[in-house]
Amino acid sequence: MDALLFLYPEKKNIRIQIERGAYALHNPQRDAYWQGRFAHARHEKERRIVRAQALAEAQDEFRPLYGKALNQSIDVRYRTKSFRVFYALLKDDEISPLIDVNPEDRIIRSSLDRKTHQVRLPDGTYPNYPDLDELLRQVPASKLVVCGFHFGDCVHKTARHAKLRGIETYIDAGLTDLMYSEILKPDFFVEKTTLLPV
Repeated sequence: MDALLFLYPEKKNIRIQIERGAYALHNPQRDAYWQGRFAHARHEKERRIVRAQALAEAQDEFRPLYGKALNQSIDVRYRTKSFRVFYALLKDDEISPLIDVNPEDRIIRSSLDRKTHQVRLPDGTYPNYPDLDELLRQVPASKLVVCGFHFGDCVHKTARHAKLRGIETYIDAGLTDLMYSEILKPDFFVEKTTLLPV
């Protein structure tokens, strides 16, 4: 079976993508309005309020763009090509409501909880990762595309582990935490797959 494994599309990861995309989103009319409001702010507290309002408005503008691009990309690149879609979550996480989960999709869980996963060592590293064998046993694939969060960490680790297990494995870099900037480019289209062999 061909499968797409989307890692950790939980609320916090999607929220961070919306925030990043909002900062990168340029709307000349909206930007001019908020720059004017900021210039007329009388003190730092008022400037902080204006910044927060501007960011919230940009997030409201970016959120549907991101959700539509993400869900259409999954549909066009994978579901229409008979890939089974798996969403992997930590034990106690919920999938973001921005994700369209189809009835034939499957949500799989790691036995690792968020609190344990977020333990940070003094050197800044995070030593606790989901058990990749446990995760991959839930995805019976002969060909696997891994995407999700985060490109330089869990996505690469999971893809390398799948390859070591003998699974033909790729990474769709366009469906990772790099996506928020990609969808703002003029040449972005949902059919454009950035598959990287592992």
